[in-house]
Amino acid sequence: MKYRLLFLTFLFLGGTITGRAQLRLADMLARIDEHPRVVSAQAKVDMYHGRKLQGWSPSSPALTFHEEEIPRAGSLGTGALREWQVSQEFDLPLLIGARGGMDAHLQRASEQQISVVRMEVRASLIASYAAWYASWQQLTLQKENTTLTEEFARKAALRHTEGESSALESSRARAEAATSRVALAQAELALRDAARRLYEAGGGLFDLGSIRAQSPADSLRPLDLPALLAKVRDGAAAAPDAESSPMLARLREQRDAMRANASWRWMEFLPRFEIAYIEQDFADIGRHWGAELTASIPLWFLLDTRGSIEEHQAVRRMAEEEYTLGRLRLHTQREHVRENLQTALTHFQAYENELRSEATVIAAAAESGYANGEIGYMEYIDGRRSANEIRLGYYDALAAVYAAIARYEQYYNEYVLD
Repeated sequence: MKYRLLFLTFLFLGGTITGRAQLRLADMLARIDEHPRVVSAQAKVDMYHGRKLQGWSPSSPALTFHEEEIPRAGSLGTGALREWQVSQEFDLPLLIGARGGMDAHLQRASEQQISVVRMEVRASLIASYAAWYASWQQLTLQKENTTLTEEFARKAALRHTEGESSALESSRARAEAATSRVALAQAELALRDAARRLYEAGGGLFDLGSIRAQSPADSLRPLDLPALLAKVRDGAAAAPDAESSPMLARLREQRDAMRANASWRWMEFLPRFEIAYIEQDFADIGRHWGAELTASIPLWFLLDTRGSIEEHQAVRRMAEEEYTLGRLRLHTQREHVRENLQTALTHFQAYENELRSEATVIAAAAESGYANGEIGYMEYIDGRRSANEIRLGYYDALAAVYAAIARYEQYYNEYVLD
């Protein structure tokens, strides 16, 4: 029984360690709402909601008390007159609505910004994970290539010692092995850099050390290349409308907020009101009460008011131009992103359909040709280099496809990857 429990414990720990040894893209995407940028965007919504409530809220009522004609040797309560007053200031409903209207628009703009930030974080995670995955696979290829070149250099040295090959071949083999070791070191550095970028894209939710210690759990492959190519070739016809994009909706709400703010400044011409209840206690004639309604009407405006109005009118015009430019920029960026994805897919399709299989053929032909004496050492090296470059380029093209898909999702507000 004791040995059975020990065996089960080892199985559990082994499964835990194995599970921790891999990092899944889906696990990172599932935690987008915990990302610091998304949390900050949500806090901004709450901030503008609080400001909106402040703008719509009336001012607090005031309670005042004063006492007059207190004898020099007297104390409170011995004066000839005591007065209590409760007052409340309030504005016209039009002014109250305009005052909170700007923050209401900014709150809605911040809500749209959350969607924008989510898509930006998602795009950054997908592109960074794909680059990390590609670097990992390229490092594996470089390790294999280094092992082969070092083994070949050892055999070339033996053949030279036995007089079966020239000194040039042995020297070139050693140089090729040294070059491969340099490329391996560069691949290791590239993987560390890719892990750092993935850590930054994840907002620190995943530990950098654990990312560098783990391997990718996903085998990244576009699901359906022909369907994706057909989708992007159709252009804007089948794509979501740009006018419904959260990017444009955010700019639209910001523009409307500045319009509301400019209107509010003009409403400083409107009167403000105060209502008060007053109760007085005279030492000689007793208690009396009264009510008071005050309207504060501005009779003149100095340069500060005029300057405030001009300033916020200028801000309104700036917001309107920003909206126009943002709308233009979004349309051009969408077209650029679509074309970039089409190019990346076409490039990767060439690797999938032709180049990748050709790399296998080239490598096999180089090995057999050199072993059978059909080709010389230089041709052998050229063949191996070509095959290795194609294999490395395949993963560069794969990472480029995922980065382009991520950008497409971001600007078209449409999920392509599950």
